[in-house]
Amino acid sequence: MYVALYRKWRPKKFDDICGQEHITVSLKNQIKANRISHAYLFCGTRGTGKTTAAKILAKAVNCHNLKDGNPCEECESCKAIDEGNSIDVFEIDAASNRGIDNIRDLREAVKFTPIGKYKLYIIDEVHMLTNEAFNALLKTLEEPPAYVIFVLATTEPHKLPATILSRCQRYDFKRISPKCMSDRLSFISKEEGIKINKEALELIVRNSDGAMRDAISIMDQCAVYSNKDITVDDVSAVLGIVNDRYLFEVADAILKEDIVRIMKLLAEISDEGKDMQQFTRDLQMHYRNLLMANIVARAEDVIDLSIEKIDLFKKQSKDYTKESILRCIKILSELSAEMKWSPEPMLLLEIALIKMSKLSKDISYEGLVARIATLEKVIANGEISVTKVQHKTEQVSDDEEKYPKVTGTDGDAFIELSSSLDDSDEVEGQEEVIWPSAEDEGKIAASDPSEESNIDSKSPDNELSGIGERITESWDEFVKEFGLRKKMILRTYLSSCKPIMVDEHRLLLCFKDIDYFFKEALEENKLRKEIEDMAEEYFGISILVKPVFEEDLEKKGTDDDGLTYDVETACSKDDDGTVKEDLDGPQGDSAIKSEGTDIPDKVSEEIINGTNQVENNNIIADENYVVAKAIEIFGENLVEVVKEE
Repeated sequence: MYVALYRKWRPKKFDDICGQEHITVSLKNQIKANRISHAYLFCGTRGTGKTTAAKILAKAVNCHNLKDGNPCEECESCKAIDEGNSIDVFEIDAASNRGIDNIRDLREAVKFTPIGKYKLYIIDEVHMLTNEAFNALLKTLEEPPAYVIFVLATTEPHKLPATILSRCQRYDFKRISPKCMSDRLSFISKEEGIKINKEALELIVRNSDGAMRDAISIMDQCAVYSNKDITVDDVSAVLGIVNDRYLFEVADAILKEDIVRIMKLLAEISDEGKDMQQFTRDLQMHYRNLLMANIVARAEDVIDLSIEKIDLFKKQSKDYTKESILRCIKILSELSAEMKWSPEPMLLLEIALIKMSKLSKDISYEGLVARIATLEKVIANGEISVTKVQHKTEQVSDDEEKYPKVTGTDGDAFIELSSSLDDSDEVEGQEEVIWPSAEDEGKIAASDPSEESNIDSKSPDNELSGIGERITESWDEFVKEFGLRKKMILRTYLSSCKPIMVDEHRLLLCFKDIDYFFKEALEENKLRKEIEDMAEEYFGISILVKPVFEEDLEKKGTDDDGLTYDVETACSKDDDGTVKEDLDGPQGDSAIKSEGTDIPDKVSEEIINGTNQVENNNIIADENYVVAKAIEIFGENLVEVVKEE
């Protein structure tokens, strides 16, 4: 009957155990010094030699002809243990004998003396015992008969009670190193007449996860598949793993953001019947190797591959940044966890690969870090082209020097700020907006149309007219934008005014006299600044706004709505609406005028006296107007009038 290779080549003595010298040397020295403990705990992952070491220990303590701490393999006791016929060695599977009744039977059995020197109880997967079984075992484990030795083996020592751990000598079996595993597989393949190339051997070792039993089993399966002539393709076919060529091509396509190529490669891999979860793990390990090749000077020390394969990783890693690789590893790690429970793992894999390839669209923290790192790499390598722009400089008036202007020096654009503030000027909060005074020559009034305006010596009249028309035509949409941004108060205020441009940087918000509340509200710096910022964003030009009354404007020509800002009149007012003039003297040219209509004496008196007081009936009318305006904008269902107590 055929015996599997991992059973046939199970170590027979301590010297045959690979990679666990820290344990085998200690056990040999104990046996030679006759200082054998009554209980041992062997911990470690699968396939690292726990049960094998326990059986060799059983042979060694009962061997009649020890050889340097190793069993002789010739005496009756050693042969009986190898054949499984010894009545002094009991191997118990705790997964199926985990109850308190099984431990009671064990306690009764230890009372009988062995035929040889010692009676050994090997309890495999001991962590599967119940709490009651552990409690029943405590006394026997602590003070067993002198001829009884317990060997407990487990892959999960953290599940054992502390009372059990404290009664045993603990030995931790580590994963077997790739070199040690390769040497052992080469020895077995040579003895079995199996041909296996170096790359195939490395692939088997890489997929055995540090377990010798797994590695020997994979080689045994591949030998049957390939008729004892194992190649890399044979190993890939048996394990269902993806060829390294696909991994490199997928990584290149992700780097180039070639989604079409990625989908084609994924379809080819799927058509070959490869496991998508295994492909995800392989791709994750591929990026791990890329990371090591990218940041470690001697990648050979941390990548268990051939020198030729490591050179390929180094070449590909040069096109990646460390942050990009870490981002891909994070995405694949999350994908691995999700694929285990998803009914459509292929769909999740496709989405993850598309996300990995779209670095320029990733706004997550990892994506932004990777994008910054990529940009820094491009700049450091000099792979970015800079287009020099020569900005045209023009002669500007004194008023325009108060605004930033763009100039050019040797083709490089920079911002130059000019200021007319004296050393004694103090600026708190916002910059002071300078509007034309009565002495300014630049008036836009109903004077001779042939006179040239000096408010903006840089822009011609047709350019100012074009800007004004554009703002006037887009004003309703501009006001709606405040509503979209949840700034309903500003939308209400602006919907009640009419925009008129003074020049390309200054805009008047003209209110009717009944809307004085809105006008006064917009005189606050904070609200006015919000409107200016929004206007600059919406229209693409820097605009300063000032709220005024339509009564402060004069008709120009015969235009229907050709209202033009009366600089001398409107700007000579304080913010409260009073005229800056001697109250006892004549008002002269600075009086408030409207074509063909005299302003009522009462209103004129209030403005002159600067009282801002309005009679009760006017207040009620204003309140009704505000309510009507709110209903017009927001709808009747959203407006509720509540009277103050």
